[in-house]
Amino acid sequence: MRESLLRKIVFLFLLTTIISILWAIGANARKKVEVVKSSGLNLNLEQLRRANTVLTNNVKQANNKLSGLKKAQQALEKKISDIENNHAPLREALKKAENENAGLQAKLKAAQKETGNLKTINNTLGEEIIKLKKENSVLSGEIKQLKTMLEGLKTEKSRKGRKQSQSQNEAKKTDNSQLPANKNNFAW
Repeated sequence: MRESLLRKIVFLFLLTTIISILWAIGANARKKVEVVKSSGLNLNLEQLRRANTVLTNNVKQANNKLSGLKKAQQALEKKISDIENNHAPLREALKKAENENAGLQAKLKAAQKETGNLKTINNTLGEEIIKLKKENSVLSGEIKQLKTMLEGLKTEKSRKGRKQSQSQNEAKKTDNSQLPANKNNFAW
């Protein structure tokens, strides 16, 4: 009777140990998948940051070009006003300056359009960076949860191992006390 009870206890213990080990292996595999996903997202995030830096530099350069073109336009407008105030022989120079001004205005519009496009791209990249940061923080939280679950399983397993060894030691003591004094009296 005690032997069958002991077998049942050992069977249950082995079953729970196997289930715990399988669950820990699965948790570890999930953790590895999350770490791989997280590292991939971190790599994408870093690439987006680099691209954002390049685009920001391009926007700054375009703004510098734009301010230079505006200064050139102002200089041409001043030159035009000076020419208009002068005598008739300078009318040809006025026409030439107007043509240059039209060309610079076309360049200015193109630069403004390019600046607008770069700003739109920069905003899109900023939104994607924010999205990736959110995903990264969610994955980091899941990784932390998996780590705590794994540590909990390890501590639970060590507690069960200690309890089992204590119960086995107590069982051995009780079995030795019930042995008959005469060793020649065998039951078979």
